[in-house]
This record gives sequence, structure tokens and C-alpha cells, in this order.
Amino acid sequence: MKHFILLFIFFSFLFNTQANKEIDSLENLLYKSSGKEKIKILNSLSEKYLYFDIDKSISLAKQAIDLCEKTNDDEGWINAITNLGIANEYNGNYQEALIYYQKALKKSIIINNKSKTASCYVNIGIANKMTNNIDSAIYNYELAKTIYEETEDFRGLAFIYNNLGTVYNIKSNYPQALIAYKKSLALIEQIKDNNSKFSVLVNIGNTYYYMSQYNKASDYYFAALSESKKLKIKASEASSYNNIGLVYRAQKKYEKALEFFEKSGKIYTEIGDKYNLGISSQNLGLVNFDLKNYTKALENLNFSVQIRKELNDLSGLELTYNNIGITYYELGKYLESEKYYLMGLKNNLSTNDKNNKAIICINLGNLYTKIDKKQLSKAYLDTALAIAQEIQSPELIKETYKAFAEHFEGFGDFKSSVEFIKKFIKIEGEIINTENLNRISELEAIYELEQKELKINNLENLRAINELRIQKQESEIYRERNFNLILIISFVGFFAISLLVFFLIRLQNKRKRNQIEKKSLELETGMLRSQMNPHFIFNSMNSIQSYISENDAYRAEKYLSKFAMLIRNILENSRKSYISIEKELETLELYIGLEKLRFNNKFEYKIESDDNIDYEFFTIPPMLIQPYIENAIIHGIQNKDEMGLIIVNFKLLGNIIKCSVIDNGIGRSESAKIKKEKKHESLGIKVTEERLELLTKESGKQLNVKIIDLFENNNPCGTRVEIDIPFKEI
Repeated sequence: MKHFILLFIFFSFLFNTQANKEIDSLENLLYKSSGKEKIKILNSLSEKYLYFDIDKSISLAKQAIDLCEKTNDDEGWINAITNLGIANEYNGNYQEALIYYQKALKKSIIINNKSKTASCYVNIGIANKMTNNIDSAIYNYELAKTIYEETEDFRGLAFIYNNLGTVYNIKSNYPQALIAYKKSLALIEQIKDNNSKFSVLVNIGNTYYYMSQYNKASDYYFAALSESKKLKIKASEASSYNNIGLVYRAQKKYEKALEFFEKSGKIYTEIGDKYNLGISSQNLGLVNFDLKNYTKALENLNFSVQIRKELNDLSGLELTYNNIGITYYELGKYLESEKYYLMGLKNNLSTNDKNNKAIICINLGNLYTKIDKKQLSKAYLDTALAIAQEIQSPELIKETYKAFAEHFEGFGDFKSSVEFIKKFIKIEGEIINTENLNRISELEAIYELEQKELKINNLENLRAINELRIQKQESEIYRERNFNLILIISFVGFFAISLLVFFLIRLQNKRKRNQIEKKSLELETGMLRSQMNPHFIFNSMNSIQSYISENDAYRAEKYLSKFAMLIRNILENSRKSYISIEKELETLELYIGLEKLRFNNKFEYKIESDDNIDYEFFTIPPMLIQPYIENAIIHGIQNKDEMGLIIVNFKLLGNIIKCSVIDNGIGRSESAKIKKEKKHESLGIKVTEERLELLTKESGKQLNVKIIDLFENNNPCGTRVEIDIPFKEI
């Protein structure tokens, strides 16, 4: 379901709260003033009215322009033209705004006013950002930054770094965004600009949220909450509660999320902020949906609809209708679900948001599959796929493929269902690999950022040591009698402090390096898992296709149902470093069940474990055991004439779990002869061995695989594989 996160335009809410206090006094002064003083007041009033009455703001700016042309006031003219640009920007007329900003820039350059020139570049950058011309936005921000650096305008630099962070976030370049935001924060703390500190803390929190680093996001959101309380700005306090609620929801801490969303909504009600109250109610609805409190979720979502109707917020209505439709779907009230999905689509005619339209069409396609409306289901899924491909959204394409697979399965076209499952698996693998590569790039960039921060800290430490040495040397002038003694003490003290700082820095660097290496190892492990998954999946696909070609609909449907569940588990598990043993066994049983069907029930299996292993609360790395079960089936039991048996046993041994896979197959020696003839190489085993090497480094535990040949009366009677697996308790 769709959720909302509050984003902040730098400083804007602060100007808004201050504007009302100044308007009355400025209007009183206006009628008593003349010349340049009057121009200055007109421009100030025009700026203040931008937040309340744009038409009046434009009127005041035009009055200022007329007066400037009569008095040759270039700076006043630049301010007035800029206000006209901002007013047009607020009205959504970005091209018109750019024309005004370019005029202001030209005049600023002519009169050689660097401060005004920098401000013009900033405004041009903002307008380009609003039209999604991100590269032009960055270019103009960099021009402004150069001027602010030349003039040592630290407030301007803080502003520009914050804006750079925002555009890097739009480009999903989160490490670069963090660098910019943290530079902004450092400057703000240097000039003690507490009013601006809140916004930057929120933006850093947002960036960590986008990166799914929820603990860090929470730290910055709580810091922003503290700042909002110091500033006594209720709107900022409410938004902080909302953002903290979003983090708790992402962490599946639903009760805490409810608590903070309720705090947010209470404040928005007190201050009469209906727009954000609608968002807060929507978020409450989503958490209640997560908790399966569907009646309460509908209550929250309908309240959000009521507010959005009052505000004529069509985009918000579109999303809320969709979420109400999903809730009714979960309740099994399909006619109500259809009604709200169609209401969302109707709103989309006004918003023309293609992403949202594709989402609603997928939901309608799934609904019509559920209620056996084949033509409608396919029509909406065709529309969704066309949109997803047009806007080049891999996630939406993936979801549409999944919906098509379920559609064709539901209407008995298993061959088409398998084709879409193949497409789904392929694009899911591409998405996972892209995400892994992006995470590695992010970690490398963050590591570089942390190293830069360490260097800065090192320089500060050395500077502090030098200052201490200077102080000691100065004191020696006044202690000539003890010169030699003081010199020795100073040298020893300086050496001791230097040594201490050196070891502290070395320790800190080592810790950070270890953290990064551990994260990189986790990612490498994730990528190895994603390479392994298709190894056994496509065998199952071939079986399904053979049943279809033989017109064995019952077995094809049974196989396809298990196969779909297996795929879902694999894709979910491949994103995690550790999963519960319960979840791992569920996946293994699905896999073994499919293989039993494929080999006509040629074998049986048993799963055993110690009583002191809690399947629900013990977690292990996923998909380590499956390749050895596959080996037991393919190389041990497949070539055996009698009934086969596979036993999977778990034992807790200290800080590891020893898993044994035992089969009564033909044994390794006979299997080796067959493999030599077929030239078969087990990729799954090779990848698993590589994963165990990485897990050994990551966990610090020696993990081994031991293969034992079993004999009865000196004749091979099977194989026993013992795998050391690290575990964690939840």
C-alpha cells in the first residue's frame, strides 16, 4: 500500500510563521514612505504576501517595478522581478518564472552585485528542479556555491548545500546527498542558525530513510523533534512525530508507529493544518491495515477522504481511494473494492499520474481475476503493463507479470502462466542485482565520506596538540629557572598525547573499516544467493511444461501452485541475510515436494531436530541446505532402483547448528562414474561453498562441510553430508 513521507522545502515554513507579524507594521509604514524606502517596503510586503495572497504579491511587485524605473533603483528592481518569478513558480508557471529569474540575473551581473547574482542562480536552480531538469538545477546551484565561497557567505553556502542535497536525493544519489546535507549542517552549527537546523536534520533523516537505514533515520528525526520543541513550532513538532512513525512502520513496530502518528494528528488538529492532518490519518489507516485492523483502517482512510475532498486534493484522493479498495479486497467485499478502485481511476483523469494509474490497474486486474471476470482482468493488466513499460518502471513491470501469471493460472491457461512466471523471475533477479550493486556503491561512498570526516577530526586533534605546545612554550618564558624541567615535561606530555591520539584514530579507523567490510560481505552473500536461485527453479518449469503438453491439468495445477509458493519464498528469502529455521524448512519442504512430484514419488523424506532448537526464534542463512538435498536426489536416489529416503537432521552444537543430509542412494563412487559420463558439474554446491567461506569471515566461526560415505556389508548404501551453519536468536 502507498504511504506518505513529509518532505521539507528549506526554510519555507519558518518564513511563513514570521510573515504575519510583520505585514501590519509594513503596511502602516508604506503610506508614510517615498522613493527607495517605499520600494523596499513594497518588495518586503510582496515577499510576505507570497504565502497568503499571490495576486496581491504580484500587484505589489509591479508597483515596486514602476517606482524603480522612475528612480533608477536597480537593486529594488531585481528584488521586485525576483518576487514576480517566485509568484509564478508558486502558481506552477515555471517557464514564466525562469524568464523573470533570467532578467534579474542579467541585471545583477551588469551592476556587479555578487549577492544578487548568487540568489538568481539559486532561484533558476529551484525552477529547474521543479521542472525535473535536475542537471541544470545542479549546474546553477554550483554557480551560486562558487560565489558564496568567494564572498565567504556561510549562510548562503548552508542554503545551497541543502538544496544540492535535495536534488541528489531526487537522482537517488543518496551518498552525495548526505555529503551535501552534512556540510550544510556543519555550516549551520558554525553560524548558530538554529531556525534552519531543523530542516537539515529532517532532510538527513529522509535520506537515511530512503536508504532503508532506519536506525540512523530515527536518530536524525528525534534530533529534529528536539529542535522543533526548542523553537516552539508546533507544525515542525507534528511533522517530526509523523516521520518517526514512518520509521517505526518500516521496522514493523506497528504499535509505536500508531503512537507517533496519533501524536502528529493531534497537533495538526490543534493548529488547524487540514492538509497534513489528512496525511496523518492516511498513515494511521495504513498501520491499522498492517495490523489487520481493517475496520479501524477504513475509519482512518475515510476521514482522510473527507479532508481531501474539502481541500480538493485530487492526488491525495486518488491514493486514498486505492488504499480503501485494497482494504475492502482483504475483507472479501469485492464490489466495494471495485467501486473505490474505479473512483481512484476517475480522479486519475485529472491528475494524470501514470505511476498511480498503473498501480490501480494492477489492483483491478487482480480483483477481476478473483471474481472470474476474465476479459476485464486482462484489459486492465494490459493497460498496466503498457504504462509500466512506458515509464520504464521495473517494479511495476514485475508486479504486472506476477498479476498476469495469477490471471492465467486462475483461468486454466497454465502454459501462459509459466511464461509470465519466467518473466517475473528474470526481472526480479535484475532488480535484486541492481539493488545490490547500488548498495555497494552507497557503502563505498559513505565509507569515503566517513574517511573524510576522520581526516577532519585528525586535523582538529593535531591542531589542539599544537595549541597545547604553544601554550606550554609561552609559559616557559615566565619560568626560566625551571626551563629544562618544563621542556622535558612538555616533550613527554606532547609525545604521550600524540601517541594516545594516534592509537585512538587507528582504533576508530579499524572499527569503521571492519563495519564496512562486514556490510560488503553481507552484500556479496546476497548476490551469491541471487545467482544460485535459478539453478533448481528451471527444472520445475520443465516439469510443468511437460504436464501441460500431456494435458495433465490436475498435476500441472498442483505443481504450479506449489511452484508459485516456492518462488515467492525464494524471492523473499534472497533479500535477507538470516531467516527463521521455520521459514527455511517451509521452503525446503516445497522444494522436496516438487522434486517428489517430478520423480513420481520415487523417495520419502523426514526432517528431525533437537528439542532445544526453536524453529521460530532461531535464524540461519537461507538456501545453504538445498543444494545438498538436490545432490542427494539427483546423484544418489535418481539412479537407485529401490525406494529412496532423505533425512534432514538439525543439532545444536555450541555456537553453531550442525545440519546433516542423509540419503540411501547409490553412493559417491557409483555417482562419480555417472557424472563423468554426463559431465555434470554442481553449480549449487560450488556457490554454497563460497557462501560458507564468506560466512566464516563474517561470523568469526569456522564453518565446515563434511561428506561421509555410508556402507553396509562393505557395499555403498548412501551418503551423509554435515554442514556447519551459523545461527542467531531473535
